[in-house]
Amino acid sequence: MLKETRKDTVTVKRVKRIDSPEEIQELWELYDDAFRKVNEESPCRQSYTEEEFQETLQDEDIEKSILIDRFGKILGIGLTTNNLDKVPWISQAFYQKYFPDHFRNRSIYYIKGLVVSSKRQKRTMIGSILLSHMIDTFPQESIGCFDYSERMNENMPEFVQRVGKERACAGRLLDKQVYFIFEKGSNI
Repeated sequence: MLKETRKDTVTVKRVKRIDSPEEIQELWELYDDAFRKVNEESPCRQSYTEEEFQETLQDEDIEKSILIDRFGKILGIGLTTNNLDKVPWISQAFYQKYFPDHFRNRSIYYIKGLVVSSKRQKRTMIGSILLSHMIDTFPQESIGCFDYSERMNENMPEFVQRVGKERACAGRLLDKQVYFIFEKGSNI
């Protein structure tokens, strides 16, 4: 274990690797439940397959921040890495061109996933606690990046700006990717 952070009735536990089959299964169920609807509504897959998720949990280059309530129930997980080889869907050339010092110093931290139990997403601020913890683990003079489905997370910019501001961080949109469809034979 790397570090533990407490905030009222929840704890964030940082670990490099998860090997317990029971914990892996519990995390997979939470993760899959949170992304099932998102994947049905987005043209781009927004989550890992079960095999990819298990591999990620055992990959020591990807830090896991696990949000746990006072009863020991897992409420969420965040996945972060500064090894950009572990984020195959991004363009490293972009980060090397626009953030050369950060790229060279490996001080670009990519949030590969941030998941809160679907039962707790609307009722509490636990997503903020988890994201705040993750940002707090980034060194000074580093940058944090992530991607998301705008259609499925329309409040994400405000959420991230609020949490970032609380952490004395400034954020900005880097780009948008659009999915378009041609429908032959439709009465447009």
